Amino acid sequence: MIGNIGIDDVLTYVYDIIRSWPLYCICFGSALVYVFLWNIALRLFAECLAYICIFGTFGGMIFLGWFIKEYGEKTYPEGDTSKKYMDIMAYCCWGLSAIFFCIVMCAWSSIQISIKILRTSARVVSQNLRVIFVPVFGIFVCIVWVLLFCFGMVWLFSCGEITGEQYTVDVPIVGE
Repeated sequence: MIGNIGIDDVLTYVYDIIRSWPLYCICFGSALVYVFLWNIALRLFAECLAYICIFGTFGGMIFLGWFIKEYGEKTYPEGDTSKKYMDIMAYCCWGLSAIFFCIVMCAWSSIQISIKILRTSARVVSQNLRVIFVPVFGIFVCIVWVLLFCFGMVWLFSCGEITGEQYTVDVPIVGE
């Protein structure tokens, strides 16, 4: 027993992980499909996707501020401290969106250059799709290494009985 976690709790977690293997396979497969779809979309619409992300972030921050303000007005009565905090959060969202807008405007030429680089890199990756599998291979190697390490540790711990020698040290007691 370690704290409030017993060995049976750890085994329950392990068995849950083992029983969930179909979910892991589905997630891995869908992630690969999404990578290929995103790569195709990026190759065809790189500029458009970048601008959608930039302006979507700006619009989302403005909408979030409006939503917080409306929620505070509908939920809390006038003069309530929670409503005041909701108003402050809404103004913070709008202030951050104004700062974001200024940053985007100041860096507009750099953003256009990076979008062109993004379009070029999307072409390179789409022509060399095996690059996508490099992280997958790295993850596979790490998992195999961890499994071999765990196997080695279990084998090491099961190689006999652990015994300890009894050492006695004569420590003088103060005051005698």
